[in-house]
Amino acid sequence: MSSSSFSETAMLVALNVRCYGATREDKKISEDVAKQRGVHANAGKYAKNLVPKTALEPVVKAIGALRSFHYDNTLPWLDDGVRILPAMNYELYKTAMESLKDQYESAVARFVREWPQIVADAQTRLNSMFRAADYPLDVRGRFGIHIRFMPVADAADFRVQMSHVERAQLQEEISATMGEAQNTATLDMYRRLMTATKTMADRLAAYRKDSSTGRTANPFRDSLVENLRDVCVLIPKLNFAGDERLESLRCEIEEELLANSAADLRESDATRESVRRSAEGLSERLAEFMGDSHS
Repeated sequence: MSSSSFSETAMLVALNVRCYGATREDKKISEDVAKQRGVHANAGKYAKNLVPKTALEPVVKAIGALRSFHYDNTLPWLDDGVRILPAMNYELYKTAMESLKDQYESAVARFVREWPQIVADAQTRLNSMFRAADYPLDVRGRFGIHIRFMPVADAADFRVQMSHVERAQLQEEISATMGEAQNTATLDMYRRLMTATKTMADRLAAYRKDSSTGRTANPFRDSLVENLRDVCVLIPKLNFAGDERLESLRCEIEEELLANSAADLRESDATRESVRRSAEGLSERLAEFMGDSHS
């Protein structure tokens, strides 16, 4: 795929989420502990929790949900913090992230409303360690979320004024960078399929059921099948380069590994063993394809 077609089938997206840092070093306590233990003052630091863990928990959970969805529905780019978002997955991504952003904003609003009481309670909870300066008056300003969408660079549209030789060299470098980015993103999709498929093979191999007592060893949950199904549903939305081999393997996985429910796999030794063999073989093939693509 050329850099031009790459820029037509994908974009770049960056997610930045800020959260109030609810810990502070207490230098006096750190110095006191160092003296009591007879160690150098730089041997350690004492960090105090300014607010109870439960107060920020809804915000932390909302941030976790945002980041999980963001990483699941995008692919790695060359730089930290920026990801590839296939155009075919844009609408789903944008809609879901707006909903998750609303949940984050709601959790932050609740925390801000409770802030005066949190500070008042901290005076009792921290006692002599309480410092009013540790608590910002505008705590709302310590939170924020920003999602940025950016185009993928197009070597053919490089217009900086320079010599033809230099421009050609830079265009070649940009094209090489785009190729590396595409390869990295594609390998990530193979890795997702391989990880879920190998997990199924390993869990099915470890499962044991005593026919006389009915007890099971190393049981697995319904999520073993559902997690693999989720990956198979997501891959077509991420496959911006139209990798036919990847799509073919995904279809094989759906046909051979997802035709039976988790309950079916638990109940039938024959079905479980058949699916295990298929999962093992498919995970090995995925690993081989990853090696071929990387070489």
